[in-house]
Amino acid sequence: MLLRRGLTSARMVRMDPTPNPRTFLFTPEFDSLKFPTPLAFEKTLHPHPDSAVSKILALPGVERLLLFSPHSASVSLSSEKFADESFKSKVAGILADNNSNSPQVPTEARIGSAVEEAIQEVLDFRVRPSIQADGGDVELVCYYPDSKTALLRMKGACEGCPSSEQTLRNSITETLKYFLPNDILRVDCTEEETGPLRHIHNGEAIAPDDKADLVLNTPFVSLFAAKPVDSRMKERVSFSSHLSIPRTKITPDLMVQLKCGQCGAIRALEAIDSLLLTQPQKKEKAAVVICPACVVVCSVVD
Repeated sequence: MLLRRGLTSARMVRMDPTPNPRTFLFTPEFDSLKFPTPLAFEKTLHPHPDSAVSKILALPGVERLLLFSPHSASVSLSSEKFADESFKSKVAGILADNNSNSPQVPTEARIGSAVEEAIQEVLDFRVRPSIQADGGDVELVCYYPDSKTALLRMKGACEGCPSSEQTLRNSITETLKYFLPNDILRVDCTEEETGPLRHIHNGEAIAPDDKADLVLNTPFVSLFAAKPVDSRMKERVSFSSHLSIPRTKITPDLMVQLKCGQCGAIRALEAIDSLLLTQPQKKEKAAVVICPACVVVCSVVD
């Protein structure tokens, strides 16, 4: 769909759907220099210094904005009902008329390890182009060398997208493992810098020896049954995933949201500090049962 600012405007912006039904991708039909890194913006109570960003965030229903260039962006809504022709035309017009080439955003200098630089290079050249084509983005949050785990953050159309867990599992994870086989064993994902810590469980079958060790050495807790975990519940658990949580993030207020990628069940885990940091066993690890066959193994990392 081509959207015009007006009959006198020589610049047009195309609006396309993305895999996320609440996010729309706006792309210019004219040359527009891309930013080296997409810029993410959230709706706040205060206007943003960049007028185009402020105008888009002020539109009804807009929750966040991922800006790829002065004239291209993915825009996420709180509900599909706001995605009417008026919304589409207004966003296209704002982007078409945007004259700001350098939105004011805070920047942080980051010096990473050699492995982090290698992960970033794989993401930049092998992963991000295809994700950005669908209105999303991915960034490296941190790397845990002890467990060889990369923690990534999904942005734009990937946030809350029904298919983002498959994108992460089938594409990003396998790509990183392929190019960095000695450094990557697992990839975890979080969607937001603030708010709940979200984990999508795509369970892998538990080998008999691993299950025996898990049952013997890891405290269990259940989020789906209103009764204590018993031997029968442990026996039924067949698929596991892992969630590594930085020690600095574990506070009494931290909410952890666990979603089963198979059945879609969503469980909220509260008081994660008590579960991981004050156990009598001092394991700093716990097995959280989220549905009859699935368990998320949560552990503390430094």
